[in-house]
Amino acid sequence: MRKMVKVKQRIEDFASGHELKLQEILGCHREDSGYVFRVWVPNTQAVWLVGVE
Repeated sequence: MRKMVKVKQRIEDFASGHELKLQEILGCHREDSGYVFRVWVPNTQAVWLVGVE
């Protein structure tokens, strides 16, 4: 949960122009519990992630 709070803060900082290294959290990344995929898509109604295993 603590990491999620940090990610949320960094995204808020990005939205206000203070975070410049979102490549560290946006996109697909391996974490302790598996993979996580984040995108920045304000005002979007749907996002689809399509792939082959």
